[in-house]
Amino acid sequence: MNSFTERAAARFDGKFLNDVFFIEVFCGTSRLTACVRAGGLPDSFGVDHKIHKQAKSPVVKLDLVQNDQLALLWSFVEDPACAGVHLAPPCGTSSRAREIVLEGRKAPRPLRNETCPDGIPSLQGSEKVRVFQANRLYSITGEIFRRCTQLGVPASVENPARSWMWETSFWLDSVGATTFYETYCHHCMYGSSRKKWNKFVHNFVELSGVSALCDGTHEHLPWGYSHDGNFSTSEETAYPWKLCKALSHAYAAAWFAYGAIGAPLELEAVVNQHELQLAQSYANKQTRKRIPPLVKEFREIVVLQGPSSLLPVDKLDSDWAIPLQFKQNPEVKVLPSGSRMLRVQNTGGQAGPSEGNELEKAAPFDSSFDDTLEPDCEAVFGVPWSVDEFLERAASLVHPRNLHSGVPIELKDAIDWASWRSSCDMRNFRIGVIKEWLLLARDLNSAEKEIRLSLEPHVRTVLGQKRLKLFEHMLRQSGHGDVSLVDDIMKGFDIAGDIPKSAVFRKKFRPAELTVDSLRRNAKRVRSGILQSVHAEGDRLGSDHELAQAVYDATMKELSLGYLRGPYAESDLGPECSITRRFGVRQGQKVRPIDNYTESQLNQTTTVHETITLHTADVIAAASSYRLGLTDCTDRRCLQGKSWDLKRAYKQLPLSKRALQDSYLAVLNPKSLEVELFGQYVLPFGSTASVNCFGRLSYALWRTAVVCLRIHWTVFFDDFLCVEEKALCEHTQWVVDTFFRLTGWEISEDKEFPFGSEMVALGLVVDLSNASRGFFSLANTEKRKREVTEEIDCVIKRGSLSANEALSVRGRLQFAENQICGRRSVLAMRAISRHASSSGGRLGTRLVESLMYLKMRVGGMGPRMIRAGAVDTLHVYVDACCEQQSSVPAGLGGVLIDPNKGTQSFYSLMLDGAQLLRFNTTGSQNPIFELERMAIFISLHTWRNVLRGKNLVVFTDNQAAQACFVKCFSENSVGMGIILASCEEEERMEACCWFERVNTASNVADSPSRNDTARFRQEDRADLMEWDEYVCLCELAYERHGVVASAASVA
Repeated sequence: MNSFTERAAARFDGKFLNDVFFIEVFCGTSRLTACVRAGGLPDSFGVDHKIHKQAKSPVVKLDLVQNDQLALLWSFVEDPACAGVHLAPPCGTSSRAREIVLEGRKAPRPLRNETCPDGIPSLQGSEKVRVFQANRLYSITGEIFRRCTQLGVPASVENPARSWMWETSFWLDSVGATTFYETYCHHCMYGSSRKKWNKFVHNFVELSGVSALCDGTHEHLPWGYSHDGNFSTSEETAYPWKLCKALSHAYAAAWFAYGAIGAPLELEAVVNQHELQLAQSYANKQTRKRIPPLVKEFREIVVLQGPSSLLPVDKLDSDWAIPLQFKQNPEVKVLPSGSRMLRVQNTGGQAGPSEGNELEKAAPFDSSFDDTLEPDCEAVFGVPWSVDEFLERAASLVHPRNLHSGVPIELKDAIDWASWRSSCDMRNFRIGVIKEWLLLARDLNSAEKEIRLSLEPHVRTVLGQKRLKLFEHMLRQSGHGDVSLVDDIMKGFDIAGDIPKSAVFRKKFRPAELTVDSLRRNAKRVRSGILQSVHAEGDRLGSDHELAQAVYDATMKELSLGYLRGPYAESDLGPECSITRRFGVRQGQKVRPIDNYTESQLNQTTTVHETITLHTADVIAAASSYRLGLTDCTDRRCLQGKSWDLKRAYKQLPLSKRALQDSYLAVLNPKSLEVELFGQYVLPFGSTASVNCFGRLSYALWRTAVVCLRIHWTVFFDDFLCVEEKALCEHTQWVVDTFFRLTGWEISEDKEFPFGSEMVALGLVVDLSNASRGFFSLANTEKRKREVTEEIDCVIKRGSLSANEALSVRGRLQFAENQICGRRSVLAMRAISRHASSSGGRLGTRLVESLMYLKMRVGGMGPRMIRAGAVDTLHVYVDACCEQQSSVPAGLGGVLIDPNKGTQSFYSLMLDGAQLLRFNTTGSQNPIFELERMAIFISLHTWRNVLRGKNLVVFTDNQAAQACFVKCFSENSVGMGIILASCEEEERMEACCWFERVNTASNVADSPSRNDTARFRQEDRADLMEWDEYVCLCELAYERHGVVASAASVA
């Protein structure tokens, strides 16, 4: 195993786990994938020939007996970001259950036996086909396992322990001389109701820990037929969740052993710039994406090795002296109360290395086996912070809104550089760089001409007089990591197949669903359907005539500008050429042509390795806030803004020669009602590859100017937004204009405006008129507000919304909604998403209410204010207890803490039976979740005056309560009313709330929730209203907004 370990260490050492992915082949319900994703590999996915309706993770549908689809899987396995592969080939033809005779019932007959494990020779018809296909899959499984071992990729193969698969020549020959381990387990030891015996073959030792043979301490359901008449084996195909977690832990242990780096345990430790941007909360909308907590849950992790019989319960209610039989890492004598067992696995048991084909012929498991000789185990415990330790740690950290690391590092460096230089120094520096580039441009003239002559004719036409050699020099000078960008521009970009990596964006793997070969082979059939669809549009043109005419006119304009060629007849096209339908989307008074490259299946062939970086309004706000916070000088704070817009964006980049056959457009001529075909020369709007390709260019332009010219600007696709001191505005405009002219990338002159105190871009108004006083504002433009409200009115009047229209409306609303403080609008947005996912159609009452609510919010919300530097942060800790049989059945506690001053206020509220009954209208047996949420609402309402305008972190020890507030949703009306009432308080306070979890043992609010207030000064006790008043406020909130909340949960 040493050679594999060395290869694995070379592959994983220093690699971040959130940059790699895991594949579960033959995944079924993909539970294992779900556990691996939850463990820090969010791009992991399953592969199967059909997508199970209960799939828990993304699944790529591939039939591996088809060579082209198998080739796609091989491309995933060979990818450098592949971190692990688990394969569980179908065992139906190899099941020993076929040998069981069931009286009075016809059972499937055996298809293999000990003499003929590859299949009984006399098989005919469908049985013969099934065995043939299964054998092919066994061979593929062995080949992938062997290749993973060669690459240093942890891999495992699972089948029933007595499956004939292990004896087939297809498995044995394909796995070859590969060295591996074998491990056995019974599913009943992981929570299953039947004693299913499984075998794992694996190339890394850590998976041996899942070995767990039945200890005989529990009952099993019988095999045979289940109550619904199906074979009970069909109920045991999915792995138990506990087994999935154990397998995922084994893979994680291997990755860490090979030197991989896991996700940071605290937000402060995040070093990946792109991940930090997920944590920005300027719009008061905490992301639901997995990011580290502000304070890690456990102060310390302790690993114990010893006999499992001496282990305590999962959670310690009191201090536990560690027995001498255990080894500890780190060495500790006692685990304190509140410590929790995070996982446990055997370190001995039925596992060991096997050499090549010398598979151990294990006998059926003997239940009389002597279980007094227990195998050693490894248990991992989390040791919580004490209350005071947690308070001290939390006080040392900042609110995510104050994480100015959310400003891109290059931009932060440029702002820092400018902050201690005079205007004169900055002018001289930038002029020096521009002069250097002007001289270099002259020297490179001959080289530029040679490059242009070497290009494909259509590429040369599209690129025009762009100085690619100079641009390449600029990129090198700036240290830009996308070293192949200029070469890719010169070749033109493909829009099918693997999308090239830039090495500058955050890694995010999204697998293709279709091979390019399949696309070509099916092109004629697919385009026939698309042409019929466009013809049908002509038959029902009616009121859409104006839209169709606008799309056709835009197409004719592109033809006249040389972006298209044609028109063509279908007979002019080769059999492998793809056709894409062009349609129009209204955006205000304009119509944007969209090319549906998903319908033509081009987008399904793209494997994406990265997600492009977009500087949203939050980055604009964070960077400007950071800049203002660096100085108190009024002149240096007097900022103005200006935007530059790349002209016709995508149309400045060419397609490759190979992509020309993939980019034909079908456009309806609204006068003749004929379908006309045009070939594209430039990146199409609607292609997945186009987004990534253009994103590489715009990001390179942004970064070059930031690094080389120290320009304070951000980029969002084709919009560049610049902020500058008033004294330098004229100079900076000349510098940026010269930069674009030198490189040859065209900007929209019709959108040119000088620097000013208001900057309009992306549908936003950035008002810097008060920057000298230390604050500025962001708001939707009046035009955007008007367009959004008019669009909503139109949809409601029409009474219907197709799926495509719903996605378009959601996109427009999402951008506008980002400027709204508060999280209630998330509910209404979710309702639109659900409508789109259910194929659209007539508007229900709930969806109409949601649209009306968004219209009110977008149209009526004023600008949001952003202040210089950091805003004061306060912490609120909450807890609740519920023991209905007690004389005091419930209690709530809250503590308000200023990290700089300590405890400011607290409350302790005990409820009697009548009060709890008045609150528990849903009749819950244990309404602890609702009480935990109520503690949050009471805290926000009680301390609203103190919290106004502040950054707020709310700590709760109830994970369900935290999740409900983050996603702004609860399944029942009581919980939803509490959340809605809390959201109203948030919005009134204009506070930025961030919800965090704290371990119960570390929660300072635990004691006041149990009427223990000894640690607090009684003069700090808060004045509370009557309990019924709080309940009433929540009920009223649900009456006002409950319809919108319901729409979020109902398609």
